[in-house]
Amino acid sequence: MKRIATIITSNWREDPRLTSGYAALKSKLIFDLGARNKQVGWKLGFGSPTGLRNLEIDAPLVGYLLAENALPNGATVDIGNWVKPVGETEIALYFGRDVPPGSSQAFVMDSVVAIGPAIELADLEFAPTDPTEILATDIFQKHYILGDRDESRRSGDISGLAAQIVKPDGSEVVVTELEELIGALPTIVTHGADVVGELSGGIKSGEFLIVGSIVPPIALKPGDHFAFTLGNFPALSVYF
Repeated sequence: MKRIATIITSNWREDPRLTSGYAALKSKLIFDLGARNKQVGWKLGFGSPTGLRNLEIDAPLVGYLLAENALPNGATVDIGNWVKPVGETEIALYFGRDVPPGSSQAFVMDSVVAIGPAIELADLEFAPTDPTEILATDIFQKHYILGDRDESRRSGDISGLAAQIVKPDGSEVVVTELEELIGALPTIVTHGADVVGELSGGIKSGEFLIVGSIVPPIALKPGDHFAFTLGNFPALSVYF
């Protein structure tokens, strides 16, 4: 059954764990930019019902993505020194205009000019129990892969799409309700835009947002491989 969104506006500004965490995240972003890294996108994390409940939050956490952490489709990644590597199958939304702080949900979603599949790789270096610590790490972000984008699916249109995931053990999962774990796109994307407004003055034209894993994170080990197909988009895959 499709999950019903339970939030309209998050109260994250009233939670000292989150305000402290986002202050640390903003400092990390400033440091990365000062090191000549290029921030190109944003990410949502821990937005599943379990993630929200365990962290006692009402909306996903928001992090950033650097150009330097992008990988090509079919990449091989050395995770031998990672603590607890996981893979996530996600949807990317691409923005065709600036989204100023305080923008309405309609403006935010109308700013989305394409969607596509994405994979994110994260390393859970410690038990994810404290949102302040999680945000300070940029939500455990390590790498991401972006697939093709479909500009006919404006405003975050995922109607009629299903996903197929081939896990490392060879088992297949088909997802027909893409918002079941992540929540309703208009709600979570508007929340993401709200937080980004505080972090960097708003989402910029040309940036993208990956919205959280549509299946539970996939535990990984060296020698593994998994693949993700969203609708008729070309499949994404990654090897370890």
